[in-house]
Amino acid sequence: MRKKKTRRRALRSKTRRHSQTLNQKSEATPLSVGVLLEVLCAVHLSSYVEGPFHDRGGLMIVGPPGVLKSTFLALVEKNYNDAVLISDMNVQSLNDLRDQIASKTIRTLILPEYAKLHERHLYTAQNVEGHIRALVGEGFTSASFEDSRINRLRARCTLLSAMTPKFQTDHFKAWEDSGFNRRFLWSLVRLKDPDLLERSVENWELVDIRLAYIPPSPLDSIPNATTVNERQEIRRLVRYQPGGSHAVQIALLSKVLAVLKWWYKLRKRPERDAIKTVRSFAHSLGKEGAEITI
Repeated sequence: MRKKKTRRRALRSKTRRHSQTLNQKSEATPLSVGVLLEVLCAVHLSSYVEGPFHDRGGLMIVGPPGVLKSTFLALVEKNYNDAVLISDMNVQSLNDLRDQIASKTIRTLILPEYAKLHERHLYTAQNVEGHIRALVGEGFTSASFEDSRINRLRARCTLLSAMTPKFQTDHFKAWEDSGFNRRFLWSLVRLKDPDLLERSVENWELVDIRLAYIPPSPLDSIPNATTVNERQEIRRLVRYQPGGSHAVQIALLSKVLAVLKWWYKLRKRPERDAIKTVRSFAHSLGKEGAEITI
């Protein structure tokens, strides 16, 4: 009888430990706001990295309202002259920016709220989205209303934007079918402290979001100092990203690593810190995302 009770207690204890382990695994991994901001800057600077892959791609921050997504993106626009923040976009406005993008005067477009594009007629939104796919991918040369016989410079740029999980869910199937998903890194985040914004209002102080050191724009190009082993690890880090083929996502995150290596070398930081930063950020690319700590 005692043996049976002992076995039952041992079984209950084992079950509790297993349940605690599952709960721990289901919790989102912490992500420092400094790491996120460094990666956002590196995504912008990724177009300077030397290499044969010309697709620019981009980064989508996915998170519930009140996660400071727009604040993070605005920091990039504030610190780089070749990053332009626009609150809305249509085919005409994209066409007006084409020459500046083609000449690399503009390297990154920032849309603080991607859902704004879809607050219009469905086919109009799909047309704009098609132009965005071209801009971050094979390049954009002319609009449908222009004479295609005129030779034009090919325009490519990086896109930084943000949306809520519900908006992503509502459009996921269409984006998967069109190839939109595979052109971007999808970073899923939430705040570790959900009361942060309300407390900041109580204290009548803005939340201090900034980087002590901002990676500068290079005078020329940035060498790709990543190794085969690092790129193989990056391939594993993006395995849960949507899109089927992860080629563009692997290339973009490899360029991010190259930018960080270049930047850390300028700051006399150990080179191994760059891959640590990428690994930390990559938690937000996983199935359950990451919690931003401020």
